[in-house]
Formats: sequence, structure tokens, C-alpha cells
Amino acid sequence: MSTLAQTIKDEIRRISRREIGLALSNFRRDHIALKKRLAEQKRRIFAIEKVNKELSNKQAVFSQNAGSEPEAEHVAFYARGIKSLRRRLGLSQIALATLVGMNRISIAHWEKKSGKLTIIKPEVRKRLMELKGMKKAEVAARLGTTKRPGKIAR
Repeated sequence: MSTLAQTIKDEIRRISRREIGLALSNFRRDHIALKKRLAEQKRRIFAIEKVNKELSNKQAVFSQNAGSEPEAEHVAFYARGIKSLRRRLGLSQIALATLVGMNRISIAHWEKKSGKLTIIKPEVRKRLMELKGMKKAEVAARLGTTKRPGKIAR
């Protein structure tokens, strides 16, 4: 290849790089501006979340001072919690089912699941909340037995 052809190619390459650089400079400038706006939005979100957390804490303190108990609709029930509640109270699945107004099979399904349970019936949720605060003697009285329920084998 001749020197003239090589020189022309090099000049075309140099000019095209310069033109591309000029064309991309607007995009670079816009990209930097967007990154700055994103950083500002993240700072604003962080500030809002901080205020939200403080307000939630104040609301929780206010609720405790007012003496209000958490309603059954807002309490999450988990399979492990149901199983540990039943064992803590020394109940069989049948006895627990009787107390909450369900059948034994439902209790067994609850205990086999993992994670949060979906209990639709509000009366069942309410009874489970009541059972959480009870002791073995109270449960025995509710079941109508004269002695306290024994320890259930695992």
C-alpha cells in the first residue's frame, strides 16, 4: 500500500474518532447529570425512610402506652410457631384443633408447611392469639379437663 493511501486512512480514522468523540460528549454529559440526579434521589429516599422509621417507633411506643394489644389480623402466624405453641401448652393436634375450631388435619397441614401461614377465618386467628397468652392450666380449664395437659413427645 502506498504512503498516500495509508496517510488518507489514518486521517479518516482520526477525523472519525474526533467526530464520534464530539457526538458522544453530549451523551457523557447527560449520563453524568443522570448519575447526579440518581444520587440525589437515593439521598432523599434514605432521608424519607429514616423519618418513616422514627415515626413507626413513635407510633409503636404510643400504641404500647395506650394499652392496645395487637389485633389478630395484624399478627403473622408461622408453622414453627404453631408447633411450638402446641408443644409449649402440651396439646395434641386434636386438642389444639378443638380449641381453635378447626380439624386435626388442618393443624397437621399448618405444621408441615414452611413460612407464614394464611389463616383466613378471623375467629381462628383470634383464638390462636388468645392461646399464645395462656398457660397450661388455663388451656386445661378451657378443654374441660381436670388435670393440666402433659408434655407431648416430639
